[in-house]
Amino acid sequence: MPLSKAEKRQISDLCIGFDGKQRTSDEDFLRNFRGGISDPISLGVELLSDALTSKTSGEVQSAMIVGFSFGFAEVHIKLLSTLAPEAWHVSHEDIASAFDEIRTPSCVNSLKYLAQWVPDYLDFDEARALGSKAVWALSKIGDPSAIAALQEISISQKDHIGKLAQEKLLELGVSSAVLPKTN
Repeated sequence: MPLSKAEKRQISDLCIGFDGKQRTSDEDFLRNFRGGISDPISLGVELLSDALTSKTSGEVQSAMIVGFSFGFAEVHIKLLSTLAPEAWHVSHEDIASAFDEIRTPSCVNSLKYLAQWVPDYLDFDEARALGSKAVWALSKIGDPSAIAALQEISISQKDHIGKLAQEKLLELGVSSAVLPKTN
């Protein structure tokens, strides 16, 4: 179900303001949101699912605020992976950060995609923050599938994202950015 204006306000109150303070505590939010929330992880899943159904960018942003406030878990991966390539929202950097928090091989394909893709709304970003976040997250996963993704990125991306992937491979003790041969 779509968020009401009051619910959106309650969620935005979880954010830290310019004064460095949160307008509501996590505990007060959980006590007051929708009559009381006992499982904030499930709330995050519900909000992500609703955002995906409604295809509303603001709903994705609200769901991500809840996730960053109360944590992301493996139960979020499928929804985040579905949202990652979608161009109708503007939360791709947040999704890469959520995958970085979850840090499991199940995130690798989506992170590889996010490292190589530049959504239209980020076309101005010469620093490629989205790609950088995705590469960093892959390096923290560090398993064979993440290493293979970093190798592919180091070859396919001719900008600083490719160079960052090479640096992360070296930090992981992988001396070559050559893709392994497949039979």
